[in-house]
Amino acid sequence: MLFGDKKKKQKKSKRVKSDSMETIIGAGTEIDGTINTETSLRIDGKLNGKLISKGDLVVGEEGVLKADVEARNVTVAGTIKGNVITENKLVIVSSGKLIGDIKISNLIVEDGAIFKGKSESKSALNKNLSDSKDKIEDTAQKSENDKKKEQAKKDQDKKEDNKSKDEQKSKQQINKTSKTEQKKSRSKNKKVLRGKIKEDK
Repeated sequence: MLFGDKKKKQKKSKRVKSDSMETIIGAGTEIDGTINTETSLRIDGKLNGKLISKGDLVVGEEGVLKADVEARNVTVAGTIKGNVITENKLVIVSSGKLIGDIKISNLIVEDGAIFKGKSESKSALNKNLSDSKDKIEDTAQKSENDKKKEQAKKDQDKKEDNKSKDEQKSKQQINKTSKTEQKKSRSKNKKVLRGKIKEDK
């Protein structure tokens, strides 16, 4: 697919290789909006908006992108003003200019190239995600352990409460037995006392 002047495309392709490019937006072509493509793409024109490609992206020397970019590999010989995310490699050649934040696996900046923004490695992102996952798992494990401790404490308190109730019942039983024995003893003393009174008479 070709947008714009074919001759200009051929002229620029000598400077930045684009033999494998399936879609080309030529110089003099300007697009506003979002480009979403499954194939590799070369831009020698202008794009305002967003670009998502599952293939590679080459921005020629005359290419100007005021857009956020996502692609497998990105080569910049022109200008990108926006954030760039690549699965693999980002190359900014000597004539290239990139102003924006990048998230990449590999970065190559040639002498004379301009890059202004923050750079973050995907390996660092993966590590952060892994650390976050471990932290969540640790928190979940800690929460589970806290629940187990709380349940164990409840069980212990219940045992102690039952023990206390058993001891109280035992004391009540002892007191009841003691009172019964006292009554029997009093009754026996009364009988003995009556017997003595009869003998005295």
